[in-house]
Amino acid sequence: EIAREEARAEGLAEGLAEGLAEGLAEGIKVSIEMLKELGVSEEQILAKVMEKYNLSKEEAQAYL
Repeated sequence: EIAREEARAEGLAEGLAEGLAEGLAEGIKVSIEMLKELGVSEEQILAKVMEKYNLSKEEAQAYL
């Protein structure tokens, strides 16, 4: 019974983490889309995404 409860709690935690990661990724994509529509340069967008989301250059570039 205890092992089942622990497995359930672990599954919930994993699902929550996955959902948060997906939500964050979607938020980053929407932010980038808005900035592009406003005419902000890719260099500025890259710098802001790195700053605001604490991403490396490579991680941020993956969203562009």
